[in-house]
Amino acid sequence: MSKTWCVFVAAALFSCAAHAERWRVDVLVFNDRNYGISETEHTLQPRFFDEGKAIPLEDARRLAANGIEMLPESDSVLRQQWSRLANSQRFEPTLRLAWIQTNPPQRGGPSLLLRHGDSLRTAGSDGPLRQLEGTLRLTLRRFLHLHADLEWRHTADAGDAFDGRGIAAKALREERRMRSRTLHYLDGPGFGLLVHVLPLDEGN
Repeated sequence: MSKTWCVFVAAALFSCAAHAERWRVDVLVFNDRNYGISETEHTLQPRFFDEGKAIPLEDARRLAANGIEMLPESDSVLRQQWSRLANSQRFEPTLRLAWIQTNPPQRGGPSLLLRHGDSLRTAGSDGPLRQLEGTLRLTLRRFLHLHADLEWRHTADAGDAFDGRGIAAKALREERRMRSRTLHYLDGPGFGLLVHVLPLDEGN
């Protein structure tokens, strides 16, 4: 192989590696009013989600360092779905968020830390528990995947107050392949997610 051809191949490989793959992700979290909090089949002890292992949504510095840009809630593409859920008798939309992420890793990588809703506990070494807590994370191997690890907490009866303070949780833990320009539904016990992913770079 000639020296000129080697230089050309090396330049092409560098160009591909440096090309930014940017994805826009929109998420809507909702709960099911008809799902009784007394149902203990899927009830768990609430966990503590560590800020050292996931990035709070308000930490702009850490987000930027990991190639993540949070977008205003008003910019959500799921406004119509929010309105439909808000007008239903059964479902209650609780949170919308959207972000742009550059070059999601093949594995590991940054997780977004969600904390939303009422504080259910203020005492204890782990700090307060919020009604909705957990993490969302993107990975990109051959396909884009969303990793969801979320808990919906509630004040519990004595029978399912696993943490000893009258708080119990239901979990949604799922890894889902994300087809672009498709509305995905992730189902948990008593709550769920709507997710829409859009590639922002040409060729995706």
